[in-house]
Formats: sequence, C-alpha cells, structure tokens
Amino acid sequence: MVELTTASADATEALAARLGEACRGGELFLLEGELGAGKTCFVRGLARGLRCDPGAVRSPSFTLLHRYGGRLTLDHFDVYFTKEAIDLERAGLLESLRAGDVAAVEWGGRFARFLPADRLEVELSHLSADSRRVRLTPRGSASEALLARALAAEKRE
Repeated sequence: MVELTTASADATEALAARLGEACRGGELFLLEGELGAGKTCFVRGLARGLRCDPGAVRSPSFTLLHRYGGRLTLDHFDVYFTKEAIDLERAGLLESLRAGDVAAVEWGGRFARFLPADRLEVELSHLSADSRRVRLTPRGSASEALLARALAAEKRE
C-alpha cells in the first residue's frame, strides 16, 4: 500500500494522470471515499493520462457507465445506486477489461468480492478543504506493476 497526500484537486488529477499514462490495458481501479472526496476528480486524471477528454468526465451516479475514448478506452462505472453485482457484468465490465479497456468503478467496494482480484484499490479521504489522502493498494501482480511504473514516472519528473 502506498499513501500519498495531494494538496489540491489539480494534484489529485495529476497523480491519477500518471497512473493513466502507465496503463497498458485491462486495468481495474476500485475507487472508494466519502461524498466529495475526489473520486470523479481522480477519474478525470485517469482520462487525461489515457488521452481521453477529461472535460467530458462527469459523475455517472444516475447512469451506471460512461465510456471515454482515447489511447485506451476508459469505462467509468458508478455503482452508488446499484443493488446487485450482476449489473456490473451486464453493463460489460468483464468484457471491457478483456478487450483491453481501463475501468474505474466508483463505490465498488460493496461488490469487491465479485470483481477481478487483480485491481488497484484507491481510497480517497478529506484532510482539509483542498487536500486529500490517497491510499493506493495494489491487489495482484499487474496492479503492483502499474503502481511501480507510475511511481517511477513521478520520480523522473
């Protein structure tokens, strides 16, 4: 597990952009945190790193899935109002990952046991009005490698 502090929404997006740049396809991000903690902000950063339009990223709370095209396709799921894990499967999560898309699932912790085991769990929490604690927990070798690539890129900057 890696724990970082970001001092602004821009810093949170920049962190996520580095992770997006390090993606090779098939990565799953499981995002947790209270309302307003920065989950959608994090997804905007992923979009930027994947060369999708970050301005198009909106919280999909009332729609299960938003899809953004870029270097890799980003599938942005929000399961806040989802009652059954099967809804993620019906929405195409597993197919998208097999096809090489990158998936970000907000509020996915409720369904963690039904999701692929290899994933990067991202927990965001408020430290102040602007700063956030970001805990990145890789679960599996592909997610460990993703995190290592992103952190190595950060050190080079």
